[in-house]
Amino acid sequence: MRSSLPLAALLLSGCLGEMDPQARAARWNQVPQTVPAGTVSTAPVVPRPPVDLNLLRRGQQRYAIYCAACHGPLGDGRGEVVQRGFPQPPSFHEERLRQAADEHFYSAIRNGAGRMWPYADRLPERDRWAVVAYVRALQVSRRARLQDLPSEVRLQAQRRLP
Repeated sequence: MRSSLPLAALLLSGCLGEMDPQARAARWNQVPQTVPAGTVSTAPVVPRPPVDLNLLRRGQQRYAIYCAACHGPLGDGRGEVVQRGFPQPPSFHEERLRQAADEHFYSAIRNGAGRMWPYADRLPERDRWAVVAYVRALQVSRRARLQDLPSEVRLQAQRRLP
């Protein structure tokens, strides 16, 4: 051990304690914080599938799993977390959201909006479109009139209504 002490002292004497005389890497220009508009397409890769009963059922299922906790089962923004003190999201039945393009909802699901975090890593593109279709169905159902229903559905509804 004593014989290695002079060797260690000799090696350490060759080391400088400062970094100033060391060579420095060239600096790169700072990367902009955001990508200039129009540089990257934000359009969905998967085109909107045709709306059918299977797509609506899938949308209902995914909505119940991912959306209803905040947006409520009826899309009115009165979900379970809101009842426990979380800020209320907007109702899908507001006029501005009824008039919004389907791509608005798709983008909110994909990228997040307001306090809502993105679901791009949780919902595949086809499921995002399914949720959009289901949200549209919720919007239509809120304003549906009894006389607009097919006769057999209208009779069932009349039996259930008070």
